Amino acid sequence: MEKKNVPSTLSRLAGIFWVNREIRKSGKVVDEKADEEEIEITPFEGEVARVGLDAAMTINLGNYQSAKVGVFLSVPCYPEEVAEVFDVVKATVEKRMAEEVAEVQEMKKKGAFS
Repeated sequence: MEKKNVPSTLSRLAGIFWVNREIRKSGKVVDEKADEEEIEITPFEGEVARVGLDAAMTINLGNYQSAKVGVFLSVPCYPEEVAEVFDVVKATVEKRMAEEVAEVQEMKKKGAFS
């Protein structure tokens, strides 16, 4: 089937990028951040699949504190593109996860959690 990048009567699908961070002290959330970004995409015609990946990491901040960082990305694609799109989604999630973890570690280094 030929893919057409033209508006159609099909509803537009969007990709979703979600990032969250929780800082806990003695098991209680003391700070949190949550961002959700909708990613504009070209309309699809025909059958559509969705590729998503969720990653999370808990970082020990010492003194009974921890930070949990999570990144989720979900994007639509054509079924025959799932493997290729998964590789792109995985690389994107890994990059964003590294950025978020580095931000928490920099905050720790500056004494933000003391």
